[in-house]
Amino acid sequence: MKLKHAQGRIVDVPENLAEGYIALGWEKVSGSPDTSEPTAPSKSWKVDALKAYATEHGIDLGAASKKDDILAAIEAHETGGDGDEVSGSPDTSEPTIAEAE
Repeated sequence: MKLKHAQGRIVDVPENLAEGYIALGWEKVSGSPDTSEPTAPSKSWKVDALKAYATEHGIDLGAASKKDDILAAIEAHETGGDGDEVSGSPDTSEPTIAEAE
């Protein structure tokens, strides 16, 4: 959703954050749809917007403060992981014991 600040600045704001901006005095740009689909968080989002998204969705960011770390925490939450997974298949083979010399 496109919003305009009193000083003339126009920004594209995710739908789920627009209400907060409007409460701070931003106005909808005419022609901006009211029912647009919210977009998924991405690197194009500001850190504050990512933090707000995480708060609104109950996502614990832990110590994440940088954009990449916050995005990783959000993505891990949304995929059901905690970010500590190791990709690949587990090793299910029997261990071997070396013979004594």
